[in-house]
Amino acid sequence: MDKEDFLFGSLKMHGDKTESQLLEINNLTTFYNHVQVATNMVIGGKMDPEDAYKRIKKWYKIMKKSHKALKNDRTKDQ
Repeated sequence: MDKEDFLFGSLKMHGDKTESQLLEINNLTTFYNHVQVATNMVIGGKMDPEDAYKRIKKWYKIMKKSHKALKNDRTKDQ
């Protein structure tokens, strides 16, 4: 088991999902995990709250950009 698997684990899903839905779920899960790690580091005194805010903001922008790209792909397919 590598460090990423240990820290972030994997998500078990039920039902049929499209590729777009799977990517969206993966993006949300990744964002959630990064927020959780940053929050715990602040609580544990290992990270400054301002640094945590910057990291969370960076990951939010990445997630938002991916969401827009997926949304544009879905509208092109229809």
